[in-house]
Amino acid sequence: INMKEVYILKFIFAILIVVAFFANVEAETYKSNDSLITVNLTNYDEKATTNIEGAVVDTYIYSKNVTFSVTSPLRDMHIEIFDLKSKDLVYFNFTSSPAFINCSLPEGNYTVHVTACNKLCTEFDSYSKFIIRVSKTSMWRGDGIVSEGEYTNNKSFGEMEIYWKTDGEFLYMALKGKTKGWVALGFEPTVAMKDADMIIGWVENGEVKVVDAFSTGTFGPHPPDTALGGRNDLLEVGGKEDGEFTIIEFKRKLDTGDRYDKVLEIGKKIEIIWAMANEDKFTLKHNVARGKGEIELRLPKLIVESVFANNTHIPRKYAFSFCGGQNVNPPLYLKNLSSRAKSLVIIVDDPDANNFLHWLAWNVEPTTTIPEGIAKKRIVSNPKMIQGTNDFFGIGYDGPCPPKGEVHHYYFKVYVLDTLLDLPATATKKDVLNAMEGHVIQEGLLVGLFP
Repeated sequence: INMKEVYILKFIFAILIVVAFFANVEAETYKSNDSLITVNLTNYDEKATTNIEGAVVDTYIYSKNVTFSVTSPLRDMHIEIFDLKSKDLVYFNFTSSPAFINCSLPEGNYTVHVTACNKLCTEFDSYSKFIIRVSKTSMWRGDGIVSEGEYTNNKSFGEMEIYWKTDGEFLYMALKGKTKGWVALGFEPTVAMKDADMIIGWVENGEVKVVDAFSTGTFGPHPPDTALGGRNDLLEVGGKEDGEFTIIEFKRKLDTGDRYDKVLEIGKKIEIIWAMANEDKFTLKHNVARGKGEIELRLPKLIVESVFANNTHIPRKYAFSFCGGQNVNPPLYLKNLSSRAKSLVIIVDDPDANNFLHWLAWNVEPTTTIPEGIAKKRIVSNPKMIQGTNDFFGIGYDGPCPPKGEVHHYYFKVYVLDTLLDLPATATKKDVLNAMEGHVIQEGLLVGLFP
């Protein structure tokens, strides 16, 4: 076998691996400016945008292993992954085209550098860079698989395991029953089963069937909402028979507006009933197990991240000019942002200097990325926001600059509101705090030190 045949076999083998691994998974192709490098990103959970070094770039968010393939007409490649905060090299691979990358990284933000070249990389001919983020909080998928981090709560009722989470607008839930038949859950019955808002699901010959139903009597029956003049308000469903278990997943609004669906409130204990049978006919009586209990819906905590970790030092770049900085705001990355968000408020102050105000912004459009270097003007368009006057008497962000020899703490506070604030552009921090009272649905804090 000659070298040409070796390269051909290697190419075919790599393609087969990629096809097998990414079958039925949506992929995205990313090319370098000169089109000499093609990166196929797959298996990522979400695509967002990030402002880095003054440019808005695509960010690919992974909850599991980071996977992508790289091809180039140039033979050899350097693939490097750097921690966006520390700039440390965390992954390196010198390989040849085509390459398939599968690596495990801790939570964080990373830049991926791909360099393609000939002549054993003594000369670099093409260069490409993109951003990835690793977050162990999985995106919800109605696929009948309860993944790690997909739900924020779970409760065991013996034969039935219930998983759930909410973003303030929607309920995401999984029922895992020890049966090959149907599983069911009812919200807020009045007496026994009467008036319960029912979800009944099963998997029959590989087909997932889930019914949005209502219990009309003390012990049933449970006709579908549609048979009573209501609606099927299940937005997404999924299911799977896994060994001796049936798993049903569904998504619905907390308040569907349907008289046959209960309004599910954040922070309130919700009474539930559950049952299961050993056959797929949901008219069959629960002959495996049944029970009752309660659950509570809580919004996940808003997590605020940046290019520095919590309670670590802020890079000098983001300091005030008099302290050797470029006086630009650091980027902020938000996790678990509620879909109920109508606006954000950002307040950055220094509790070591009597809460000296460094940044005030309100009516910030809901986004998971606040980019670096936002213009210092009242009305900003990307992302939309209004910026107030800080205690330097400047507009927008002015960075840290404590007295010489002192280390101060800087609190980056983000509040998620269910409304826009009706305030003039000249509003103060006190005005904003008063106006947002009663409208905060989430809040997060990131603490930075300087110097």
